[in-house]
Amino acid sequence: MSRKHIIKAFALALATTALSTPASAEDIIWTCPRIADTETATLTFDPKIFGIDSREDDGGSAYEMQFYVLAEVREYDAGKPGWTGPKLCDFSKGWIRDLPIPNILYEFNSYPMPERFVIRNVPRHSIVKLIFLAEEQDDFARDFGDFSPDPLGFGDIELTVLTDALKAQSMTGRRAGQFDITFGQDKRLVGDGKIGINADTFRGMLEFNLGLAIDPPGVGGISPNLPSPGQLLNPPPPGIVNNEPACRDYALKAVEMNTEALKLGCGFAAPVWSNNHQMHFDWCMQGANVAAASGENIKRAAALDACRVTHASSQPAPGLDLCGVYANEAVKAAVTADVLGCGFVGPRWVQDFGAHFNFCAGNPLPPLVLAEQLARDAELQSCRAALGK
Repeated sequence: MSRKHIIKAFALALATTALSTPASAEDIIWTCPRIADTETATLTFDPKIFGIDSREDDGGSAYEMQFYVLAEVREYDAGKPGWTGPKLCDFSKGWIRDLPIPNILYEFNSYPMPERFVIRNVPRHSIVKLIFLAEEQDDFARDFGDFSPDPLGFGDIELTVLTDALKAQSMTGRRAGQFDITFGQDKRLVGDGKIGINADTFRGMLEFNLGLAIDPPGVGGISPNLPSPGQLLNPPPPGIVNNEPACRDYALKAVEMNTEALKLGCGFAAPVWSNNHQMHFDWCMQGANVAAASGENIKRAAALDACRVTHASSQPAPGLDLCGVYANEAVKAAVTADVLGCGFVGPRWVQDFGAHFNFCAGNPLPPLVLAEQLARDAELQSCRAALGK
């Protein structure tokens, strides 16, 4: 699909699909029209982890992520090089979800992906193209998670599946002229960080599992092993409890609480208090730790409640969203200056959300707040210029 057609399809998806936060893990199941006397397959695309590393993230309470998935199935004949067969079916879905894992220190961030995609009735002699795109939108710009290893990539990944040959390739495989995806095994794609908007350079990471199963004859193209929507695509063996959902939830809550603790200046120590989602998740999945996970978050919640009382005056007041944005940007600039080694000192450059928020909320003259923001931006820009960045 061309870039123009991708954008057009996305616009159609937005017009026809409600962009909402899934209440729980859901399987999006698409079904191609059944072709008589044609052997079919079932294709599953399971995005497991999405990561974005901006090195200059928003530092807000959540990333608002907009996702798109497009799929196109066409006839394919290996004996006709370059031949483009007729389109048999295509599908698209777009949705928005807040990912509550900001990291004010610009570390690599990873998020669980509950959405999984299943295409039924895929004819044996066909080629399938899957496109996945993610955009971060909190700073009112369209900042892409750039998965492409090509400097001219468009921020999306494209997977190509030859159904009859039981092989598939990612962009990397296509560029190398090789098929590089093993069905049923996790694969990670990391972008090159070439997409830059408003001085933010983003790279994306997607860990996914691609499955392809030829449906047995006589089942109408629907595999009897495929679960109903909402059920696990790869359930654990009988007697084995799948701890992944509980551990993902544990890690999310741990990071959410640590983010608030950082803003309040509670001074809690790692590793119990950390924005490293993967570290929390890995600990939970080890041995029998899942049984103690909820207790750990109860302890965090109690400590955070005590910190809220102690730092009540520095908590953002309701309805002052602009001061929250101001404080986020101030901390973001302060950390960037520290990373660059600019050597700035003084209250303008403290890495303290509460201090910046209180300056904004307590200032009776909004133009002075704006002037402070502009002065900070100018100093940081001068430092970047001096360092050649």
